[in-house]
Amino acid sequence: MRIFKHYIPWNILFLVIGECLTIWATYIGVHAIRNYASGLFSFEPLFFETLFITTLTLTVFYTGSLYDIGHLVKTSELFVRIVTCFLIVISLVAFINFIFPQAQLNKGDLPFVLLGLLPMLTIFRMLYRLLANITKEKILILGT
Repeated sequence: MRIFKHYIPWNILFLVIGECLTIWATYIGVHAIRNYASGLFSFEPLFFETLFITTLTLTVFYTGSLYDIGHLVKTSELFVRIVTCFLIVISLVAFINFIFPQAQLNKGDLPFVLLGLLPMLTIFRMLYRLLANITKEKILILGT
């Protein structure tokens, strides 16, 4: 796929969109579960928090080389990198909350979302890796 004269592989685009949807679904699912008893389902204030966490997570994953699929050889290395990047995300959220307390990132659902996000992203990545290894076929072209 070509965007602004740059070629983006479909597998990277699938990973980015899949992780965005996983983060958003986790955030809204935790909010719905926590507020089910009270009946408060206002998703309007969640938009900016979810957008912030999604952008921060994807940026840290990109800088942690998690989108270079050929670079990661072992499943254990992938798991360690996901956990490391996720700990960096948690540290950055805590630092931003300390610098800008009016953002109030630690109130409400965010701690539960961060606890639920690590297993969800790890499962998504492991399933993607499993499916990518199953469907990997080599093509041999004979002739000139």
